[in-house]
Amino acid sequence: NIRDLQADKQRKINVFLNENRALFFETITPMLLSFIDELGVEVLLDKDTVALASTGSDITNITIKKVNDQFKSFDKQASAAASLCQVHFAESLDHKKLACKLQYPDMGSAVQADLKQLKLIFSLYEKYDSAISTKSIHEELSDRLKEELDYSHEIKNMNLYRDILSNFDEITLPEPINNLSTDRLLTMTRIDGIKIMQFISENSDIEIRNKVAMNMFKAWYVPFYQYGIIHGDPHLGNYSIRPDGGINLMDFGCIRIFRPDFVTGVIELYRALRDDDKELAVSAYERWGFKNPTK
Repeated sequence: NIRDLQADKQRKINVFLNENRALFFETITPMLLSFIDELGVEVLLDKDTVALASTGSDITNITIKKVNDQFKSFDKQASAAASLCQVHFAESLDHKKLACKLQYPDMGSAVQADLKQLKLIFSLYEKYDSAISTKSIHEELSDRLKEELDYSHEIKNMNLYRDILSNFDEITLPEPINNLSTDRLLTMTRIDGIKIMQFISENSDIEIRNKVAMNMFKAWYVPFYQYGIIHGDPHLGNYSIRPDGGINLMDFGCIRIFRPDFVTGVIELYRALRDDDKELAVSAYERWGFKNPTK
């Protein structure tokens, strides 16, 4: 019908703008920023009015208001960028160093378009190999990506991890700032450290390397083994290293909670591989939901 055709056309436009954001904003953004500066108005937090503010190809999906009402300073230039968002450093009125995670404009439509294409790819794969059903895989990816777009959900995840790891002084997590956050703007305390690859290149001491490795192990496996929760995006960019060998853990958009018997299956499989116990391995896979696994 007409409404579906209009919605499909709008999605295509949104995807095009998202894919060509750098070219688009190199011309539009400077004019917008000039207009904002003339009004004495800046980037800020209002859920109702959406504005695009940026320097060069950096885009921030936040809204316009007088910045002095909320921040002492707010860097227009992003310090880091990812597929769904970018991070800007800021300072609060009470002089706290902050990191602000800002979602790109209309990422919901872009993600929906990608998921639609992925579903098509999965269906083609199943025609080639029907041994694995991709329906549950697509549902899982869809659920996790939708959660990543909701920063109010990420704040809950961050607070959960802060509670779980509160007794581990060797692991530092940011603290969310609720009154400076919205569904698409996540403001948190800034935690500083050096990137893992830089740490490796600058430190050959095996003792400090082992200390960092153990702390990374704790950050990932303590929540999993004790609470059935995993950090679903444990790539190197989400860790940084403190001078004392402690670690900073960041980005809590993708968190997965598992039922207890699933965790038991993980431990069983480890023991099965260690002891060459095929029966225990079968039991582990059954706990994960595999039906009639063969040896």
